Amino acid sequence: MKNKFIGISLTQSAQKHITNIINKNNAQQGIKIKIKKSGCAGFQYYFSIINNKDNIEKKKYYIYNEKKIKIYIPIKYMQFFDGTIIKLIKNDEINYSLQFDNAKIQQFCGCGKSFSLSKKI
Repeated sequence: MKNKFIGISLTQSAQKHITNIINKNNAQQGIKIKIKKSGCAGFQYYFSIINNKDNIEKKKYYIYNEKKIKIYIPIKYMQFFDGTIIKLIKNDEINYSLQFDNAKIQQFCGCGKSFSLSKKI
C-alpha cells in the first residue's frame, strides 16, 4: 500500500521567489529539495535546480506541482516534508530566505539553519 501524502505548500511570496529563480536559471523541470545531515543541530534543507538536461529518475521522487512549480522530493524523505509550508522571510533590508514551517522539527540551532527531527532519517 502506498503512502498518501498531503504534500507541501508555498506562500505566494515563496512561489514568486522560487519562480524567479527557476526562470533566471532556465530550469524547465523545477527544483529539488533534500534534507542532509549537517550543521550543529543535525540536519539542513538543500535546494538544487533541475534543468531539462538533468537525468532524474522520477520513480525515486515525489513530484509535487505547487502553483505551476514542480518540486522534487526524494520519496525516502517525504515523510519529513509532508505538510510543510514554505515561506519567504525578509532577513534585513536586502536579504531574503526560505523558511520551512514543519511540525516534524523538534528544535533549531542558534543560527536557525540546522534542525533536529522528531524521527530518524
